[in-house]
Amino acid sequence: MKILFSPNDKLINKTQSEKWGVDEIVLPSEIDDYKLPEEKNFILFIPTILNEDLALNYEGVEIALSLYCQLLRRNTTISAKIVLLGIESVSSFMLKCKYPKIIRCSGFDYRILNIHSVSQYKEEPEPINTETALKHLKEIGLTLPESYKTNHSFVNEWSYYVWSEYMNYDNTDVKNVFKNNIYFDYLQTLYRNQKTKNITEEQANKIGQLKGTVLLIDDSKYWHCFFEKFFRDTNVRFEHIGSDFKHHNTKEILQTCIEKIKESKPDIILLDFRLNEDRDYDVKNFADISGVKVLKALKGKQKNDPSLQHNMMGARVIMFTATGKIKNVLKLKEHGADGFVFKEHPEKYFGKTTTHENIKSMIGTLGRMLECAFIAKPICEHLGKWEEVVITAKTDDRVTDRIKHVCSIVRRLSQGDFLTETDLKLLYLECYSVLEAFKEGNENIDHVIKKIIVNDNFNVDIRLLWDNINKVRTALAHGDNKVELTSPKRVYNSSEEKILSEWLLKLCMFVSETLKVHFAKSKD
Repeated sequence: MKILFSPNDKLINKTQSEKWGVDEIVLPSEIDDYKLPEEKNFILFIPTILNEDLALNYEGVEIALSLYCQLLRRNTTISAKIVLLGIESVSSFMLKCKYPKIIRCSGFDYRILNIHSVSQYKEEPEPINTETALKHLKEIGLTLPESYKTNHSFVNEWSYYVWSEYMNYDNTDVKNVFKNNIYFDYLQTLYRNQKTKNITEEQANKIGQLKGTVLLIDDSKYWHCFFEKFFRDTNVRFEHIGSDFKHHNTKEILQTCIEKIKESKPDIILLDFRLNEDRDYDVKNFADISGVKVLKALKGKQKNDPSLQHNMMGARVIMFTATGKIKNVLKLKEHGADGFVFKEHPEKYFGKTTTHENIKSMIGTLGRMLECAFIAKPICEHLGKWEEVVITAKTDDRVTDRIKHVCSIVRRLSQGDFLTETDLKLLYLECYSVLEAFKEGNENIDHVIKKIIVNDNFNVDIRLLWDNINKVRTALAHGDNKVELTSPKRVYNSSEEKILSEWLLKLCMFVSETLKVHFAKSKD
C-alpha cells in the first residue's frame, strides 16, 4: 500500500492518486488526525515542506518522525518505508534540516518531490527492527523546547502521563494536550518500549493503609486529578488549591495558602516548587521563587515580612518538584523542607530512574510523614503556644531565653521523619530544659506547679504527672534503655518509641500550662 501526503490540495488532490501511482492521498486538513493504516506493509511519501510559509521548519520531517514513533509503538513487527520528498539534494537537506540524522533511521528514504519519484519508486517496505530503530531515534537529537515556560509545563504533563500510566489511571486529558507534539511522541515511544511494570499489589496495599490529611499546593490541574485518584481508596482526606495562581502575585498566593492551611489543618503539605509559571520565569534569585517564599513563610523563616511568618500547625512540608540540582535540594532543606517527591524530568528519565522507583519512594515518604504527624503536629502547636506566651508577656528572663533556644533546636531536630528513638530522646531532653530554666531562675518550679490548672488531656494527678515526667528525663539523661513509669490508669506495653512519643506530648502540654502560670504572674 502506498500513501502520499499532499503539501497543498490544489497541487495534489484526492482525485490524483492514479496519476501519482499511490493508493491514497492525505490532504493537509487530514494530517492532524491521521492514523497509520492497519496493514503491515506500506510506504508513506511525506513532503519535507508542508507549509510554504514555514519552509525552513521542515514541518513534514516532524510529521514523519511522529508517525515513525507511532509505528514503533505497535506490538507487531511491521514492514514499512517512509520516503521524505524534498525540493533539494540530500546533502542540502541534511545541511539545513534540524534533524538531518533522520535519513539514517531504519525504514527512511529520501527522494525529490515530483510525480516520477513517487510513481516509479521501486523500493519495497522493509522490516523495521525496534531495537535498532530506537537506537537511531535517540541519535536524531530531539530535545525539550528551550523555553522555560514550555519546558516547565512539559515536565509536569509528562510526569503526570507516565505516573498515570503506571497507576492505570485514565490520562486522555493530557494526551489531548500533547496531540501532534513530536517530543511527546518520541518519549512515549521510548517509554512504551521500556515499560515493564505497573503498580504492584504490595504498593497498592501500602497506599490503602495511608491515613491523615494531605493538602496539595500546585498550579497544575493534572496533579489535582492524579492525587484525587491516588487517595480515593484510603483514609486520607485530600484537598488541593492552586488552579488560579497565575493571576496572583506571591504575597496573594501565600495568603491563599495560609487561609487554606488554617481551614484544613493538614498533616502533610505537598508544595510545588514553582507555583506561578509566568512570574517564576523571570526570577533570578532562588529565594524569590514562589514555592520557596511560601516554604520559608510556613516555616517561620520569611525575615523580610514578619506579617507572613506562620507556624502551619505542625504540617510536614514535602516539596513536589522536578528540580534535580543538588544545590536547590540543599537550599530547600535549609529553608525547612521536610521531604521531597520528585517529578520525572524527561531528559533524565530513561536509563537512570524509573516510574516504579519514583512511585515507591513517594509512597514511602507519604507513609513516614503521615505516621509521624500524630506527634509532629502537636509538638509544633505547643512550640507556637510557647512563643505566643513569650511575645504576649513582653518580658525577658532565663525562661524566655530558653524557650527561644529550645524552639529553634526542636524545629531543626524535628524536620523530616524523626520517629526514631534517638531523636525522640533528644527532643524530650530539649523540651524538658524549659522546666530546668525555672531552677536556674528565682522562681521555684514547685510554686508554679501548684497553680497549674490540670489539663483534661492529662487524666492523671498533676503531682504524679510531674513525677513521671522527671522519671523519664532522669532515665534518658542517664542512658537507661527502659523507662519505668507509674500510671494508675495504664499499663505500658508498647514500643519504646511509642512510650517516648506519648510522654513527649505530655511534657509539651505540661510546659504549656507551666508557662501560662509563670508569665501570667510576670504580667501581674
